Amino acid sequence: MLQILQKTEEGGLNAGQSDIRGIGQVLWVLNFELLTDMHGDIPYSEALVKEQPKLDTQESIYTDLLSRIDEAITDLTAAAAAKENNCGEQDLLFGGNPAKWLGLAKAVKARLLLNLSYRDSGNLAKAKSAAEEALQAGFNGAELAIFNGVDADNPWTAYSWSRYYTGANGTVVDLMTERNDPRLAVYAADLFGTGIPYANAGDEDLAKMTETVGYPLWLENGAAKLHLFSLSEVYFIIAECQARAGQDATSAFASAVEASFEDYAESTGEDVGDAADYVAALGTVTLKEVMVQKYLAQTRDEQLQTYNDLRRCKAHGEEFIKLKNPRNIQGGQNQWPLRLPYGNSDVVSNPNVTAAFGTGNDAGNYLFTENIWLFGGSR
Repeated sequence: MLQILQKTEEGGLNAGQSDIRGIGQVLWVLNFELLTDMHGDIPYSEALVKEQPKLDTQESIYTDLLSRIDEAITDLTAAAAAKENNCGEQDLLFGGNPAKWLGLAKAVKARLLLNLSYRDSGNLAKAKSAAEEALQAGFNGAELAIFNGVDADNPWTAYSWSRYYTGANGTVVDLMTERNDPRLAVYAADLFGTGIPYANAGDEDLAKMTETVGYPLWLENGAAKLHLFSLSEVYFIIAECQARAGQDATSAFASAVEASFEDYAESTGEDVGDAADYVAALGTVTLKEVMVQKYLAQTRDEQLQTYNDLRRCKAHGEEFIKLKNPRNIQGGQNQWPLRLPYGNSDVVSNPNVTAAFGTGNDAGNYLFTENIWLFGGSR
């Protein structure tokens, strides 16, 4: 990413090519957003230029990410108007189409603002506007469709077939069962005929064995697309912002669920029923149901943003999704991590990271007690 941006600077190979610069900024923001969302304070301003970079605060990182995504929107708006395409087939996502990258940039901005909404509720209205602008720009999802299931499988399928570590989740199954959700048939498919729909159900010892537990049918499809950013997430952002503001979220909610149904069907090749009938059966749209349906939609392959949503709602004192894994309970308390630890190589080789992670008996203990800055913590 750094090299992409450097090449667009004056004197660089791609100087003056605003489409490439805009694409580089979007990729930069997506990658560093993921890192800081998972870990909190991380090396950032010195990350790609020093061997032992300092840690920047998450607050300062998010300020820069928002600035960069705005720069990307400016660059891609100009590139789309000029119909620039300096990437062509080298762009595996959109074929170098700057208009499609512009839609993605606005969707990414909406997510950033939503993540920031616990710190400043005023960001909810901004997130809604950015998401609506993404749709107006023609955003229809950002999906990697580079796998054919013959010569190459997508990573989720490859992992499932090589390890057999993946199974349906009981929390998801219970939520779908309560709602008579037709997606359940493809989420917890009993391909092995054992009658065990998900892990830790029935005979626990049997559930731990390979080729016993039900699991998502899309893992059988090596050609299934992978989301960089789904269309349903954009609609769910709008629906949540509306619900939190006491506005009618019916339309955005219905569109979000419909997009999820289409995604489930496309990724599995199965009929998952009619989204409109399902939405009608759910009744009045509430904030809780928005978050539950977003959780079910993102079960496909967007669990990182699910983790953000769970922590953000928890910071608000909301528990719309009750996680039930008994393995998290230690000493009578749920040891569900509020953030992820730094990598071992960083902890060992960078004293700045070592200091943040801690040493001795205190090493890593904060993972279960301290929120990241986004959700009320200090780092």
